[in-house]
Formats: sequence, structure tokens, C-alpha cells
Amino acid sequence: MIFQKKNLALLIVFLAFHPFLDAQISQSINGLSSNYIESVKSDNMGIIWIGTNEGLNALIDGRIYQYQSDLSDPASLLNTQINDIYVMDNNTIIALSNEGLNIFQRSNNSFKQIRTETRPISLYEDPFSNDIYITTENSGLIILNSDIEISQSYKFDVFDPSTISTNNLSSLLDNSGIYFEQNKIWVATDRGLNIINRVDSSVSRRLENAEGSLSSNAINGFSSLKTASSISGAGVDYILIGTNRGLDIYDKKNNNIINIDQFNNSDIRNLTNLNSNLFAMLVNSKLTLLEYDTINQKFESKIIVNEKNNSTFESIYQYENYLVATGEDYLYIFDEDFRVIFEKTSDYPISEVNIKENVLWVGTQNGLTKYNLKESLIKRLGDGTDYYSRNEYYEIQLKDNMFFINDILNENTYEIEVSEDFVNDNNKKIIQKNNYLLALGNSTLHFYNLDFSFFALQFSYNFELELGEVHNIELNEESFYVTTSNATYEFESDLNNFSEFTFYFPKNEYVYDELLSPNVPPKFIDIERIDNNLWISSDIKTLSIHQIENLDETLNFDFTDTGSNVLSTINRIDNLYYDKENNIMYGGTSGRGLYTFDLESNTVNRITKEDGLLSNNISDIYYQDGILFVQSGQGINLIKDGKIRSITEEDGLFMTSYTKNSVHQIDSANIVLSGSDGLYQFDYGDLYKIDASNEIKLFKVIGYDKFNNPYPIQIVDNKIQIDYQITSLLFDVYIGNHYKSDNNRFYYSINNDPYNANINGNQIVISSLPYYGSELSIYLVDANGNRSLNEIEIAITNKPPFWFSYQALLLYIIALIGIYWLIQKRRVEKAKDEFEKERREKELNEARDLQQSLLPKITPATTNFDISTYLQSANEMGGDYFDFIEFEDKLYSICGDATGHGVTSGIMVSVTKAGLNGVELNSPSTMLGKLNTIVKKVNFGRIRMSLSVVKLEENSIEISSAAMPPYFIYSAKNKKLNEVLIPNLPLGGLSLTQYESNKHDFGVGDILVMMSDGLPELPNESNELLDYEAIYDEIFDNIDKSAKQISNALLGLGKKWRTHLDDLPDDITLVVIKKVA
Repeated sequence: MIFQKKNLALLIVFLAFHPFLDAQISQSINGLSSNYIESVKSDNMGIIWIGTNEGLNALIDGRIYQYQSDLSDPASLLNTQINDIYVMDNNTIIALSNEGLNIFQRSNNSFKQIRTETRPISLYEDPFSNDIYITTENSGLIILNSDIEISQSYKFDVFDPSTISTNNLSSLLDNSGIYFEQNKIWVATDRGLNIINRVDSSVSRRLENAEGSLSSNAINGFSSLKTASSISGAGVDYILIGTNRGLDIYDKKNNNIINIDQFNNSDIRNLTNLNSNLFAMLVNSKLTLLEYDTINQKFESKIIVNEKNNSTFESIYQYENYLVATGEDYLYIFDEDFRVIFEKTSDYPISEVNIKENVLWVGTQNGLTKYNLKESLIKRLGDGTDYYSRNEYYEIQLKDNMFFINDILNENTYEIEVSEDFVNDNNKKIIQKNNYLLALGNSTLHFYNLDFSFFALQFSYNFELELGEVHNIELNEESFYVTTSNATYEFESDLNNFSEFTFYFPKNEYVYDELLSPNVPPKFIDIERIDNNLWISSDIKTLSIHQIENLDETLNFDFTDTGSNVLSTINRIDNLYYDKENNIMYGGTSGRGLYTFDLESNTVNRITKEDGLLSNNISDIYYQDGILFVQSGQGINLIKDGKIRSITEEDGLFMTSYTKNSVHQIDSANIVLSGSDGLYQFDYGDLYKIDASNEIKLFKVIGYDKFNNPYPIQIVDNKIQIDYQITSLLFDVYIGNHYKSDNNRFYYSINNDPYNANINGNQIVISSLPYYGSELSIYLVDANGNRSLNEIEIAITNKPPFWFSYQALLLYIIALIGIYWLIQKRRVEKAKDEFEKERREKELNEARDLQQSLLPKITPATTNFDISTYLQSANEMGGDYFDFIEFEDKLYSICGDATGHGVTSGIMVSVTKAGLNGVELNSPSTMLGKLNTIVKKVNFGRIRMSLSVVKLEENSIEISSAAMPPYFIYSAKNKKLNEVLIPNLPLGGLSLTQYESNKHDFGVGDILVMMSDGLPELPNESNELLDYEAIYDEIFDNIDKSAKQISNALLGLGKKWRTHLDDLPDDITLVVIKKVA
């Protein structure tokens, strides 16, 4: 800070408002952890740190980041009560809480905790060693080394005079409480002066004890004064010591203390060196300037007088080119000439103030407020207006029901009263041209000649009588256009000869008809002329281009945007503006931004909020001196050389409601903005004089897993390492100038892909990061349209899960090779199995064919017996068999089952059938005995043949069985069903086996049922067998039915027991014989 040297004999400063104080722009900061502010500090990265009674806050480009205490997290704050904040020279942030120090770790957005025995009071940084000295409430002086570790402490020892004089340093609140020299450290206490020897760390004390000693033992702070020798005298080397009863000077050359008499018994605080010889301090709470006169070698002082508060203050601060003095609830800011440039009285006590880059931050017990100390480039000219226009002849404003006319050339003003109907028409249209004013309201046109102040109104013409309700008018050099709901009328535009009769004879009348004249644009919104063409925006046609001579036809211009015609995609153009200099037509829309139609290249471009516009709702467009002015409800944009800058409330433009034509040029450099909130003026040349770019910075990185849990990510040398569990990264970036931060636009690219515009403000979210390495680049464009001086470049390493790592991929390749080998092996085996299956299928089919060929083709035709047979083969064909032998009057029935499956069983059946045809028909037991001999001789190994032979006679049957299941015989006479088992051995077993037989009466109604074991041993899905009891019951339940019905009933029983009879483990064979005559 460079404060000018003053002659204090002539200097008495009375506080008064600086001329631009009324232009200060303030903003309350919302979203803090608490509005009870304890401390406000700014670091050299542009971050504002706010300590409250409920946590620490970082304010970054308008966004608040809160930090709280969490007992389970050692990387959080020790305590939520933040008493003070310090920003060290290396930009380290240290927050003081009741339990100790909280050192902010920028690399991972966390805190290092250092606990102290008692509450830390203040911090001082040693410029020689970079150590940090901490005063405490009752545990002496603590020293942190450059690694932010406690390296030493000084405590009072009643028995050791070489220790500091007290452990209680809570009174040391002055920011000048410790003074550092090359070999000594001066420490102020309320029990005397302590001087620490750096060499041996010993402490010597200076106390108030005699003449020439300290004025008091209660030391408030220090400063220093060193002057060079000159013609006027020898130089001095002083340490200034402020006490509660005077100002003392320690003369280092003479090693003595000098008491300054004019400050005897005065409380001296906040000694602040403004320049080499000039100091500011509080003397009994009065702001005082102290200057050392090098010629007369003496001190001079003057109090800065303030009648409002009797000149009393509690603290003074030096920031940049400002001196700040605060009382309990008020503050004053002085410039380098000690003029008051800002004064503020608060309803709440002021905790602390801070100034960074001409921005003042005021913390109170009721919140934080931001003030812009720079003189605003936007000047408020006056109150709001419903209409404003200006040319070289007249300036016009419409307020309430009055036109206020300023005759610029004649320096005269007058008023024109208008009707309330006109004022209340929201669609009124006003046009100023030269000395004429045209005002349309409620379909009535009022025509004024402003040269005649008392008779300005020339005529009023009601269009509605002739044309219907009029919605708009437009005037150009050739024509005056009037539009209604279904037509557009063209009249002469010579205003010098304008009269009511002008409207009796239109030059052209264009009536819109959907079928006959669909190209006529009725109810037009705006018209611009380019040579012989008219560009017309309307509700129906949106935007159309016509020749002046004929609005019935439209011209086809091949405007393309990435190869497609876009005129048909534009919903509505609210205003048109033609830039003749660059041959560009501009179209403002409601909601879709600004369209630029380049008539040289026949291309269309759309500019939106994403590109830097304050809003996509464009209300007015104006071009001047290479600058395109674009007004929206959020402010005004200036577009020049591809850069889009903005003017908003932060520049002093407090406008929420603009007039229809709100941008006005009043001279070669000044623009006036008009609206119901006021008239504002600015020199657009001045805006471009302040055009500095900013550096983009990275504040923190947060990783999120698939459950959206946050994890702080450490940044080391612009490198980040994560693993696959982090599914997305959030990068907080900023510039830190707190100027229109909402208008900053951020862009990012991954692995040199095209840059993407970020849609989340200064928080960039990156998802689906590739594994291993990727590069992220980020830059921004600020509110002035300037690209950042730098780009943030971050190397990201994303460690994949093991199953996706290179090692795993190698294992996968090995496994794939092994799987491929197994598959190939399986294919060979499968081919073998298929071949074997086909062979077996062929064999089974042959066996099945053989089995079918051995069965009788027809059932014997007999009038005495009702016979039904059934055989169903299993998946693997078994050896079931039934047959009939008829000879003369004899009838034999056979039912058999060869053990095993397949062709061998079929051969066994073939041998059996051949044997039956070869043996003499006799009793069944005799026949089985002969068959056994035949089968035994063939020698089928372990294969055997079970067989039942029944001899059917007129009134009886004889049956013999070789290991067949029991048969069922029913006596109609006795109405009894019997299950009969004949326990004989199968055929092919023992050679000399004797077979027994049974004889039964067999009269009308009697029934014989024979079967193989396929049905009684049929398993269900639970692998349970059907068994003979169920078969017995089923036969008995159907005993009165025919043989076929009994057979079907048994098959139905099998289907109930096992759902799928097409998938049988064994053959099923049934032979049912019923005596009917």
C-alpha cells in the first residue's frame, strides 16, 4: 500500500462521502454454515474463508463449501467453533478453534489437526525461518516449524526468570503483538516485554520499573522505523512499542527506551506502518496518523476526526491501497489520500472485514456482505420510463400519461399529455424519426411534429374504422406498414406530407388467405429492409423474405446450418436487426437465443446462454462500432470479435424490466439503457479498457462410487490415482475473482477429444473413465468473454479390478486356450458319441422293426372271446412280446418279456417265437419245458426269457408261466378277482427246469389279464413304482367293461401315474381276454 506522505500540520481529515459512494454494489452471501461470523480472510488463490460459530466456509466464485467437525473423522475440523483464520505467506490456511489448530490440506480437501492444551489466540509468521508462533490462552507460546509440526514452546516458570513472563497470552489480540528480527523475537504480554534470543532460545524481560523504562507492562504491539542518514541528520533504527499507557521507542543504536510524552497515559493499539515514515494507530480508540519528521527528527500526529461517532474505533486494517477502521457496528475505508471512500453502519456488531482486489467483505454477527469498491462504470441517469428514444434533435421519455420532450438543439423541454388508453395498451408502438413521433395505441395512430411544442399533435387516426384492429406498425425509407390479424397494408412514408389522407389510399394491400395467398405475413412482429428485400417476422410465417414490390411471394434463400435448412425450424423471431457493415441479419427469439444470418456465406449460427448470453430470451439488438449489444431480462451482452461479455447487477445495472427498444446510442461512445427501473448510461469504450484474463484453478476433486458415496481424491503434481470402485469424478474449478462468477463458462476435454461445454457451472462431472491412463483438460471463458490464461491438465490413472487387469487378461488368454482345447476335445468326443448314438438308433430302429414283425398282425377272430392287446416300446427297446397260436379248434395266447434291451433281446424273442412254432401244441407247462431246452442250446449268456402260455378251451383255461409277473383272473360266477403268481424260472436258465401250470374255469364274463413288468414297475417323477395293488383296483373298477376298455383303463392309470408315457424306462405289454360266449 502506498500512502502519500502528508504534512500533518495541515492535515485534519473530516469524514465525508467520496463522490462515488452512492454507486457501491452490495450482495449478501447466503448458504453459510452460520450467519454468526467470527473471521473473514482471503488467500492468494482467490478463495474467501469465513469462520463462524458453526463451522468453516470457503466461498469460491459464488459457491459455498462448508466444513464441519466430525469426531469419527480425524481429517475434519477439531471443533465447529472457528475463532479466527490465518493465511500464511505460502498460502497455508490455518483455522483456530477452541481445541487447537486446523490446517487445510489442499491436496485432498481435508484438515490436519493440531491440538493445544488451551485455546490458541493468534498466529504470527516468522519471515526469517517461516516458523509459526502461536499465542495461547494459558499454555504460553507454541512454535510450528515449516512442516507444520510443533517444534518448541515457551512457558512461564515462576522459579526461572529466563522464561516468558506469563502463560496467559489471551490479551495479545493486536496483529502486531510479535515483532521478528534477525537475532531476536519481541513478544508483547500484559506482564511486560519478552525478548527471545534466537541463538540459545533464552528469554529476557523488560518491565516498567524506573524512569527510562517501559510506560507500562501491558504491551499491545510493535512496529519499526528505520531511516537513512542524510544532510539533515543521522538515521534512526527504532522499534515502536504500544502500551496501554503510552507509546515507547526502543532505540536499537543506543539500546535505550524513549517515552513519547504526547502519548503519556494513552492506550496505543494497532500500530500499522503505512509507508517508511507514516503510521496509523488507535490512540484511546481514536484513529491517529503518526509521522516521523526526518528533518526535525521528531514525531508528529493528527487525529482523523469523525463527528458521527466521536472518532472512536476498535481495530484498523491495511489492505491493498485501503486503510480500514472499524467500530463495534460501523466501518470506514480510506484511500491513499485518506479520503473516505466507503462508510457503513451495521445493525449488528462487525466481526471482521477483508478487502481483496477492490472487493470488501464485511462479516457481522448476522452474516457476510460483499461490496464492490471500484467505481461503477454504469451510471444511473434517472428514474424508470415506459419509453425512451433519442436522436440528434430530441430526447423522449414516456412516464405515466406524459411524453417528456427534450429539445436538444434549442435546450428546451416540454410535455405532451397522452390518454390513459394509450398508456395502458401493452402492445403500443412508438417510433421516433427526425422531428416526428408516431405513437400507436388501441389501433389509433397519434402523429406528432416535435418542432411545434404547443401544437405537436398533428392528427390522430383510428385504423380500426377502416382496417380492423391494428397490431403493429413499421416505418422505413420507402413505406409505412400497418398489420392486422389477416392483412398487411403499405402506405407512403414521407412524414413531411403525412396526414390522415395518407391512409385512405394504401400503396398495396396484402390479405392473408391460407389457400389463395398463404405467403402474406399478417400480424407481423418486426420488419427489416435489405436493399430491395424485406425480412418479416410474424406469428404465422415465423421468418420470411419478400421483395418490396410484392409481399405475396417469398424469396428462397439457401441458408444452411450443417447442411440443413433452418428457417423452418425457427419458432418465432421477436426482433430483427440488420448489421449493414458486416451484411448480417440478427434475429432475437424468446427461448432460443440469437440467430445470425450471414448473407455473405449464406450460413446461420445460433448463439445461446451456453455460449455466454445472459438469457435465451432476446428483447433488443443494436450494433455500433463493431459491438453487437444484445439485451435480455437478465442484463445486456456485448459481442465483439467473437467474445461475449455481460453487464449485470454486479456492474451496477439494477434493471429488471426493459422497454421494448431499450438500447440507445446517445453519442460516439455512450449507450443508454431504458426500462421501468431506471435509465442507465455507460461508456462501452471503458468496458474494454478493463479486459484482463484469469487463471483457472482446481479446488478439489471428489470421487463417487456406484452408490453415490463421496470420497476425497488426493491430487499430487496434477496426477490422480483411483480404482474401479470410483465410477465418477467431480472437479471443482474456479478463477477466484468473485466477479460475475455465475457467467463463467467451463469447457473440458478427455484424451484430446473435442471440448464439451459444462452444464453444471464450475463443477465438472466425468463418468465412465477408461481404465489405466487418461488426460483431462479444462479451461474457462469468463464473463468478459476472455479465455483463461491457462488450462488445467490432469493425468488420471484408473486402476481396473483384477479381473480386468493385464495380468487377468493374460490368464484369460491362457484359460481361453485351455477352453478351446477342451472344446475341441469335447467336439471329438461328441462326434464319437453322435456316431455311437446314430449306430444305436439304427440298431434300435432295426430291433423295433424286428419286434413289430414278431407281433401278430391281427387279433384272432373268435366268437367266444373278446381279446385286446397293447405294446409300447421303451426309449431303449426291450424284449416284450405277445402272440396267438391257432390250430384247428385250439387257441393259445402268449405274453413274454426278454431281459435286457436292444437287438439281443429282439433275437431272444425271435428264437422264442420260432420255438413256439416248432414245438408240439400241448399243455403250456410241457411247451415251456421244450422251449427252455431250445433257448438254453442257443446260449444267450445272461439274457433270459420270461413267458406265459395260456391254452384257451371252451369252459376253462390252462396257464403256465416262466418268471412272468402275476396274472389277474376274474370269476364272474364268484364275482372275485384273483392275482396269481406262478413261481417258475425263466427260459434259458437251467436245462432240466420243470414248469408248473394252473387250470381255471373260464365261463362267460370271466376275464384274464396278463402283462409284462413295465406297467406295475412304472416309476413316477418321484421315482415311486405304480405296483400291482393299483392295477388290481383299476381292473376291478372296470370289470364289467369290454377287454378294450379294461386295457384303456390300465393305460389311463399309467398316464396319471407318469405324465409322459412316451418316455418309458421299459416296455409295457397288456393282453386282456374276456369270455363272451
